[in-house]
Amino acid sequence: MSMRSAVPLVAAAAIGMATTIGYAQGGGAQGGRGAAGGAAQVGGRGQPTAPPGINWPSPPIPDGPMVYDTGIQHDVKITPLKGFNQPWSMAFLPNGDILVTERSGCLRLVHNGALEAQHVAGLPAIQANGLAGLMDIQLHPRFSDNHYVYITYHKPAAGGAGTTGNLPASGRCAAPQQGRGDGRGAAAGAANAGGGANAARGGAAAGAAAGGGAGRGPGGGAGTITLARATWDGSKLVDVKDIFSAVATGNASRIIFGKDGMIYMSVGAGDPQPPYTDRSSVAAQDPNNLGGKVLRLKDDGTVPSDNPFVGKAGYRPEIYTLGHRNILGLTVQPDTGAIWSVENGPNGGDEINLLQPGKNYGWPIVSAGRFYLGPRVNDKFYAEGMEQPIVFWVPAIAPSGLLFYTGDKFPTWKNNVFVGSMRQGEVPRSGHLERIDFNDKWEELHRESMLKELQNRVRDVRQGPDGLIYVLTAENDGALLKLEPVTHQATPATR
Repeated sequence: MSMRSAVPLVAAAAIGMATTIGYAQGGGAQGGRGAAGGAAQVGGRGQPTAPPGINWPSPPIPDGPMVYDTGIQHDVKITPLKGFNQPWSMAFLPNGDILVTERSGCLRLVHNGALEAQHVAGLPAIQANGLAGLMDIQLHPRFSDNHYVYITYHKPAAGGAGTTGNLPASGRCAAPQQGRGDGRGAAAGAANAGGGANAARGGAAAGAAAGGGAGRGPGGGAGTITLARATWDGSKLVDVKDIFSAVATGNASRIIFGKDGMIYMSVGAGDPQPPYTDRSSVAAQDPNNLGGKVLRLKDDGTVPSDNPFVGKAGYRPEIYTLGHRNILGLTVQPDTGAIWSVENGPNGGDEINLLQPGKNYGWPIVSAGRFYLGPRVNDKFYAEGMEQPIVFWVPAIAPSGLLFYTGDKFPTWKNNVFVGSMRQGEVPRSGHLERIDFNDKWEELHRESMLKELQNRVRDVRQGPDGLIYVLTAENDGALLKLEPVTHQATPATR
């Protein structure tokens, strides 16, 4: 499949779910377990940004393997591994083990198909509250030589201890402090002894004004989105070093290595505040602010000389693309090396974008979404100088995780795109996994929703080195799901 020269706009079919769930600013990053009653507020400022939430917790994942019928692959076996708390991302080690981050500040190890009770040591102090905490994880492309592991996380303010210092070294990582949907437990973290982080090269460039969303729950406010590099010694992280810090915000950050060896790092941004009259001045449209951007960095956190804004007055040189809200998935197009992202709108307007250097993706000047209280983000879907998405969703599916499938285990899914969904139409228990296929011009042909029977939120989707697909559920009782083909006729689960 070749990359198209022009990016067409593809709309999702509307599903008539009108009830909204009460979360402020993070798009689909929210949980489906919000406390009943009361309007969501931002950072204690008392300004409502969403209607009251729906309290409808997701059911537990079944213990044993399941078989589900799918559209073109048909029978797919799903094997769950349970025991996680809000798992966020995963990385596959050369020996077959899997490192899994938990947002509340734990790093977990899956060894020989089982979840180790002992937490992986070596993480720095993490500010885990609301939607913030330990985020993405990636291995260096030359991991077999240098053993480098990269993480993004929310770094506590200077002198702060964060929320991750008081747990035992094994057992469940407790739920994050309450904040838009995950408030069933107290503040949490991992036993992260050892591996204190060095000073960041980038600095907290624009402070809390950069990202919006100051904290979303008790426990010390928003941390600074930070990229750290560590060395894996076979059982723990050592020599942990912060190599770049972006902005203080409670929003998300994903990372991926491109085929050029560079790190692409997303930095989320908050919404304009009611009455939504100052859209053009938000962080995502400010070229001197790292909020609402995708950054391009060398593997040591420094700026490549060929970045699109290097040497341009008024622009941060780290910026690769701008005009984003909250990106929760990055992937590499296998044939061209182009970077794709999946981005949360608020109530509608989720997007898949093909990222091109120096381009503006429009948030919040153009959007197909509405703010959580109901008003349209804007009356413009298009604007000169702003890129159109490859795919967008109305209503929102709260996308998180993005995968090009390139393996051989599911031949009918070859080169399809998979996107996790945490909820649809702002209603809990509607999370699922979406499969999208395209023609050779990257125009959408089919879209299939899978795993809806589980009624769980999906945070991440990855292809393992074995060619199977692995999915993380975004729940306090989270699970790692392994998807594999069924080679014999099996009785499918009842829909």
